[in-house]
Amino acid sequence: MGRTAHRSGQMVGRRGDGSDVPLQVSIGAPMIEGVRKFVCCVRDLSQHGESPPAAEALREQTVQARKRNELSTIVVGIAHDLTNALLPVVSLTELNAAKLPRGSPEAGDLAKALTAANYARDLVRQLCLLARPGGMGKQIVRLDEIVAGVSAYLRAVLATRVRIEERIAADTDPILADPNEIRQVLVNLGLNASDGMAESGGVLKIELSQVDIADELRAAQGKLVPGRYLCMSVSDTGRGTDARHIDRVFEPFFTTKTVGQGTGLGLSVVASIVQNHDGAITLQSQLNQGSVFKVFLPVSADV
Repeated sequence: MGRTAHRSGQMVGRRGDGSDVPLQVSIGAPMIEGVRKFVCCVRDLSQHGESPPAAEALREQTVQARKRNELSTIVVGIAHDLTNALLPVVSLTELNAAKLPRGSPEAGDLAKALTAANYARDLVRQLCLLARPGGMGKQIVRLDEIVAGVSAYLRAVLATRVRIEERIAADTDPILADPNEIRQVLVNLGLNASDGMAESGGVLKIELSQVDIADELRAAQGKLVPGRYLCMSVSDTGRGTDARHIDRVFEPFFTTKTVGQGTGLGLSVVASIVQNHDGAITLQSQLNQGSVFKVFLPVSADV
């Protein structure tokens, strides 16, 4: 028997009576006499002394997954119509703005209208990412290059009172990922961090390192499968998040910002993308002490 590839994790199943049941699922792929065999073992944790808190956590994951599925159904129904409706608005506004003298009041009004239209278009894109992650296709990518590129972009668009620091480890392994979606993750986390420092300014720190996740660390890092991961850390010195809200920040449409200051979709999109890449995201934050988001993405098995 050759080397066995093995992955395991927990999920929630459903009994015949409709009730949820916590399950431990293990999948092995041993080589037997030169032939790859696949073995799946499913264990009912409720029959093996599974602790109530763990079972409750699994049920909560199922509830969140169902919420996302319901939201996806809604988004698919409206995204196409919204995109078609916004296309002539953006195109005609740009066309008419080009005909006006630069600096005129009318040109300023059209510029504001174009900003609003582009914001609406970006909102539709965010909704589509939330509903259908993974649409661009995954490939082997260098995460250090993506982090460096996004850092340069954020320096160009953020206020000068927000100082960006980066620390990118050398010789990190590549990952299997959709590069556009990973950029979206970093941009959303960066913009979210800058919002917390909009008034007083501060430091936005972006770090990339490679870590080994062992069994004893799985609970602390989102119950990841043991192995090699790249860790992207985005931290800030902003206003932070109340402890009451930390468990809700990744929910769709949840936001602590005032009306008109945020949609509550950015972090939900981030969580969906990370989940689609078999990763995990964590948040540590305290009011007036800043926040630290950490994204863990598995190293490609092809390296």
